[in-house]
This record gives sequence, C-alpha cells and structure tokens, in this order.
Amino acid sequence: MARPLMSLFSYRTYALSARWCLPLTLVWSIRWPVTGFEFNDAQYGPYPAKVSANRVTDENAAVQAVAAHSPLLTTPNEIGEAAWKNWVQERGTYFLAADKDSRYRDVLQMEDNFPYNKGVKTGALVEANYGKGRWVYVGLGLWRQLPSGTDGAYQLLANLISLGRASR
Repeated sequence: MARPLMSLFSYRTYALSARWCLPLTLVWSIRWPVTGFEFNDAQYGPYPAKVSANRVTDENAAVQAVAAHSPLLTTPNEIGEAAWKNWVQERGTYFLAADKDSRYRDVLQMEDNFPYNKGVKTGALVEANYGKGRWVYVGLGLWRQLPSGTDGAYQLLANLISLGRASR
C-alpha cells in the first residue's frame, strides 16, 4: 500500500513544491529502500534520472563534499568529516546514475576500497531546484544508520528536515 501512495504523494508534492516554495525531500532509504527498477519505472524525480546499482559498501569509505555550500551540508548542522565516523555496514546503495539530467546536482562523492567496486561514486545525495522548492534524492543508508544511533546520520536528517528554511 505504501508504494502506490508514494507515486500519488510524489505528484502532489511536485505541485506544492513548484508553487509554494516547499521543499520536496524524498528520503528513500529511511524506512523502505526503493529498488532501482521501481524508481526507474515510476520516474519519481522531476527530471529524467535512473537509479543505478552503484553503492559504497565500506562504511569507512572517504566522503567528499562536491557542493560544500549546499544547505544539505550546512544548515542547521555543518556536515564535515566527523559526520561520517561510526557508520555501520555501508554508506549507501542505489545511487542515481551519472547520466542524470543536468538540473540535478551531486552534493557528495565517495569511493569504495573494495577491489570489485573501484572508482568514485556520485549520486548518493543529489538535489535539484524545482519551481520554488527543491527535490532531494538520498541513497545514503539512513535506514541503517538512524537505528544504530549514528550521530552524522541524525545531523544529516535534521538538515533534510530544515531544508525549507534554508535559502537556495
């Protein structure tokens, strides 16, 4: 029942976001991880994008801010190196593919140290302006970090929730 409602919710939230400056924050991985096929078939985002099989499974992998001034990383919490400490099991899964529409902006990049998953990965935290609002894709494993009490995950969640108060 939750998945069909998500489609309806996405459509209605786009309309609200475009008209009244409400942030549109899709946090896929907090409770029900969405598989790439489901996202790709439904096209939940405001612009063309596909979810890839990209993931970073090393919970200690280095994370680099590529949009350091994004409110997602600054308001109300400064998300720095300390926020990525003590993560459990993985950084995230099902990142947006690199060939997404140019209106999407990557906020982070990271690199897994495992030999079969080499290379820099983007698409874990992505934002796009939409009307007067903002759309956010979260491929980070918050669904695993929040129950584990990971400080940085809670700081990031607070930033996501506060996004409507931050300037674009």
